[in-house]
Amino acid sequence: MTDRAGRRPAAVRGGVCWAAGVLVLLVVSPLVAGSRLPDRLATHWDTGSGKPDGSMPLWAASLFPAVIWTVAATMLGLAWWRARATSRGAAPGWIGATLGFGGVALLGGQLSVVRANLDHADWREADSVAGPVVVTLLVAAAVAGAALMAGRRSSRVAALTADPRAEADPATTANPEEGAREAGLRDGRSLRVEPR
Repeated sequence: MTDRAGRRPAAVRGGVCWAAGVLVLLVVSPLVAGSRLPDRLATHWDTGSGKPDGSMPLWAASLFPAVIWTVAATMLGLAWWRARATSRGAAPGWIGATLGFGGVALLGGQLSVVRANLDHADWREADSVAGPVVVTLLVAAAVAGAALMAGRRSSRVAALTADPRAEADPATTANPEEGAREAGLRDGRSLRVEPR
């Protein structure tokens, strides 16, 4: 098994595990705290006052984000499946960034809703979610950035594995006597390419 073939299943397994883990946590987190939650959960807050102005029953608050996540993760999986032929087996960085950002944002939002509703008799008494949502968005952006950088590195490694000249510096020198070319690689090594 080559390095390239070894990376592909690891990326797929990681993406599937991430998607499944987020899905389970989205559904389970409100249900686990169900005994400490009101019958209806505050799920929307007024931006001006920070007071809750919309609610859902517990079952809907558990399933609604899970359905959104399932559709998004499935669409991203299909995009990766379609792009894998052109990206030499490496998942495009934007797919990992979107999975990372979406998963953290939905999970953080769900946990913020549960925390805000804990130990309140009515959904109208729920606490504000402004602070936790800001923290969630910052963490989601950091995860997306890390996934984007990892995806770019993976794409470069896959390109170099498939064609060592792919990362060659544009300034190459030709040896007219032998017809060979030397290219300086970005890591300091040089590559000598013989004509066929």
